[in-house]
Amino acid sequence: MISSRELLERTGIKSIRTLTRWHQMGVIPKPLIDTHPSGRGEMAYWPDWVLDKCKRIWELRKEGHTLKSAIKAFDSERISRLLYLKRVHCQAALNQSRFRPAEPA
Repeated sequence: MISSRELLERTGIKSIRTLTRWHQMGVIPKPLIDTHPSGRGEMAYWPDWVLDKCKRIWELRKEGHTLKSAIKAFDSERISRLLYLKRVHCQAALNQSRFRPAEPA
């Protein structure tokens, strides 16, 4: 889990309001709210994977994307990576298999 403060520091995002807005829009999940270590107030903690998503969306925003187009681009990149990994995994499994498909006649 990563705190809001650390998330802001590591992404370059300037305001906690941005994280709140992104959560409200469904871009990132709801944070876990816990008592501040000092015992006074509360702190928000996010799943670790939120860091990579926020970093990439923030980079795309700085490149001139609207938030909507940055989210689309991020999702597209993610799908491409997943399809690539699936293809690599299937090829590796096929190469290791003792049973190879029959050659066409």
